[in-house]
Amino acid sequence: MDPLKEPSNYKYSVKFSYTAHSSDVRVLKAAVVPEDGLITGSRDTLVKVWVPDGERAFKETHVFVGPTKYIASLCVLPSSTQYPSGLILAGSNDCSIYGFTLDSTEPILRLLGHSDTVCSLSAGKFGTIVSGSWDKTARVWSGQQCVLVLDGHQQAVWATDMFPTQNLILTGSADHTIRLWRSGTCEKVFTGHEDCVRGLAVISDMKFLSCSNDCTVRLWQTSGQCLDVFRSHTDYIYGITLLSNGQDFATCGEDQTIKIWKNGHCVQSLLLASKTLWSVTCLKNGDLAVGSSDGTVYVLGKTPMDSFDILDTEATMSDMSVDQMQGVFGGLSNVPVPDAGNANSQLLRQGFYDGEQLLCYDEESGEIQVFEWNSATAIWKKKKSAKDGCIGDVAFENIDKGFSQMKIKKSQMKKDYEFNVDVEGVMYKLAYNRGENPWTVAQNFVAEHNLLPDHVSQIADYLMKNTAFSETPMPVEYYPAKTYIIYLNVNVVGLRAKLLEFVELVPKEQQVTASAIDTLVLLAYFPEEVNNEQMACLETVINWSDEYLYPALDLLRLAVRCKGICSRVGNQEFVNHLLHILKTTNKSVNRLLVIKIFCNLFEFEEGEKVLLQSQVKIYDSVKSTVCSTDRNVQKSGTALFLNYSVLAFYGKQIDINSYCLNMVEMLNALVDTEAVFRALVAIGTICSCDTVAHEYFRKAFFHIILYKFKEMADSSKLRAVIDLLLEDFK
Repeated sequence: MDPLKEPSNYKYSVKFSYTAHSSDVRVLKAAVVPEDGLITGSRDTLVKVWVPDGERAFKETHVFVGPTKYIASLCVLPSSTQYPSGLILAGSNDCSIYGFTLDSTEPILRLLGHSDTVCSLSAGKFGTIVSGSWDKTARVWSGQQCVLVLDGHQQAVWATDMFPTQNLILTGSADHTIRLWRSGTCEKVFTGHEDCVRGLAVISDMKFLSCSNDCTVRLWQTSGQCLDVFRSHTDYIYGITLLSNGQDFATCGEDQTIKIWKNGHCVQSLLLASKTLWSVTCLKNGDLAVGSSDGTVYVLGKTPMDSFDILDTEATMSDMSVDQMQGVFGGLSNVPVPDAGNANSQLLRQGFYDGEQLLCYDEESGEIQVFEWNSATAIWKKKKSAKDGCIGDVAFENIDKGFSQMKIKKSQMKKDYEFNVDVEGVMYKLAYNRGENPWTVAQNFVAEHNLLPDHVSQIADYLMKNTAFSETPMPVEYYPAKTYIIYLNVNVVGLRAKLLEFVELVPKEQQVTASAIDTLVLLAYFPEEVNNEQMACLETVINWSDEYLYPALDLLRLAVRCKGICSRVGNQEFVNHLLHILKTTNKSVNRLLVIKIFCNLFEFEEGEKVLLQSQVKIYDSVKSTVCSTDRNVQKSGTALFLNYSVLAFYGKQIDINSYCLNMVEMLNALVDTEAVFRALVAIGTICSCDTVAHEYFRKAFFHIILYKFKEMADSSKLRAVIDLLLEDFK
């Protein structure tokens, strides 16, 4: 439909939906070329281009690969002399921004600079783009170069936008604020949101909209005044887009609804079948596209008001009346089931999404009959009838020639507990029902949000402490461990600053140029290729004296994960150099970083090989260090032993006698409970796959050590793993 000729009085309905990706569609944008197309980015790491295939379908025309982790943001630059078909930019969880054209499936450019997920991208005039990241900064890019770093937010920058005719940039953050920037300087801070700001949309030179996890949309003036607060959503709002008139807008979020706003009022609310609606965009023809957590894309089109009669769902799910439920399920009515010669108007309308259920009352049988919409055939198919039963997500009671009461099943209602939790600077919603297993909830939560396994026990403990949980169930398993503990967190800006500071203080023969440091720091982003200049600079800085060494070791901790580095340093000389540092350094931070370097080497075959070749020396040196140093070193040291146990689990040749001897000696020196936990998981893992190890610990009176640790246990996970080991060694 031509948006210039659209009906003045219309509502949206779902034209069609389709599976676009194998995982979440985290973001989607209207394409520039083809102008009627759609671009999607997914947790499956792919970017795809889609074009209309008739009135009720999209077909895939391009699939772009390159990012190593999920796609978190997209923007599109218009056609130019350099890029005749425009440029698609994708921000990834791997800290990079990738550029694609329709001429190649692989990226033609990669922008490096952020040290964490690039979760927002916005395009401006003359090829300028703005990126926002979990690293708490926004960056301005021009001609493939970062020209400005916008540093000021205290937490992740989730949203960005630009004023088209002014030199002004907006950033929204998990710190609940919005900032207005001019030429790299923050001119104004907007406060009012009570939770993370997730989306921004510029309306005019003076006004813009913001949406937030606090369930509100706010209208702002650039002077700083909040002009209005719009409320209708009942959960996090993740996406916002302007409609084709440039003034009205649509939003979507965690409450499964897409809402249409006109003149500041929510005029329509559509409940979709997917659990989470991540992103919404307005296409050139005025349709809306919505990306969801199950990989589905919904396309909503405008329909004149007189073509169907449907009530909107402004109430929360738990308080819906029968009339309000009509708006959700497409119209529930006490009308006769149509026969071939007398079709009821309810069954003549199009369904809103595949699998939508429509319920009608049959006066002859006194039953509720169920019809399901099939998008492929575009017809309502009769499913079954029900009486005093449950159909889909709706439970019916006291059906007697109509329905006198209707309610949502409790499992579909709001959870008994909902928490906002901060994990590594990112806010998540954690939901929990009484009677659920906290460990199962924690494991599912970590898997859903792609978090490190270390967080499972923390989340389970949090649930047990903050809910009415009375009995601690055992988790599915603590051992055998099957994944390595690696260390990736880094403050690249701070790391670069320290290297530049220390390069002025080391002897002249060990100094390198500032530009060499800038090139070297790029290793923190795991480039596929490493050049000779970077290798030479790295070899220089890792030989600095003890007092200046730690930023070089911190960079090396990340750099060994680059295949180009690991293949060059994965040898005995390199290991001996690290072990020399471990034995001679006077700084605890240097000991900690050396052990973390060893831990990160496990990720690659070259690293595994040298770690196995040098395992006896490493066991002895790390054990000695752990027995005479602080708690953080104890944690990393036991993580290293845990990683070796994972190698054993996967069939690698471990020197069992040396491993067990050093582990027992180390156990007696541990005072940090997290280090104790990791050591016990390591023992459980290696004993599960090696009977010699199991016999060694049995003869070493391991059960006595376990009882000692049980007295000092301060967490449920430690107590649980001790109980499991006591059972295994009884």
